[in-house]
Amino acid sequence: MSKDHDPNLLRGMLTCGHCRGTLQARYNGSPSYRYYMCSRHFPARARRMGKPICELPDVHARDLEQELWRILGETLLDPDYLMTGLQAAQDEHNKSDQIRRDRLAAIDSEIAKHRRRLDALAARIVDVKAGEVFDALMRQLRDIERLIDRMQDERQDLLSVPTYGLTAPEVDEIISFAAKIRDGLDLATDEDRRQLFELLNIRGKVYADPAGIALGRKHRYRIEWRAAFQLLNSSTGFLKREEL
Repeated sequence: MSKDHDPNLLRGMLTCGHCRGTLQARYNGSPSYRYYMCSRHFPARARRMGKPICELPDVHARDLEQELWRILGETLLDPDYLMTGLQAAQDEHNKSDQIRRDRLAAIDSEIAKHRRRLDALAARIVDVKAGEVFDALMRQLRDIERLIDRMQDERQDLLSVPTYGLTAPEVDEIISFAAKIRDGLDLATDEDRRQLFELLNIRGKVYADPAGIALGRKHRYRIEWRAAFQLLNSSTGFLKREEL
């Protein structure tokens, strides 16, 4: 089955609240019986991984996905709340993106300054004979090269870190999506739902909890959800990012 037709809409978005492992999708005999499982819940697998056995039982996938969709539906059906949340997420993105761009500009300025020092040292070394002065200049040159390498690594790290919040095109896409399905929430396809989960950067941390919500016929769970902005609350509880 291709990724585009993967029925496990939360694949890659769930972690175990007990051992922090990523939950994997699995089928119990048939694609109709889908679960999200923690590999460390099975003794043999836990032993192979050198980890203690995890207490999280398999989570009924369809029930979990429907619970999330119910929560998202409450938000999508409240235009005023949705717009307030999307604006906050866009403001957060703009702020964090500006901080990153400012830091990148500062790093670039420092790299340029040290490269000028490097060029000046290289010019001096050409006219210096072997000896203590030459050795001292070479030490300075190597120190500057290492400093430039560290700053380039920091620059690359900054570029690879995702920016929190939502971009303006992402906000527009969510608004359009909400308007399209507001009169027919149950008509959204799996592809529609997965697209929205990805746009909102949905993540869930799942715990076994006797006082939690029933998913499937045997077990109850507590799910700490987070998203690109604060969604309407539910019995499972949506948390702000800084609360996780």
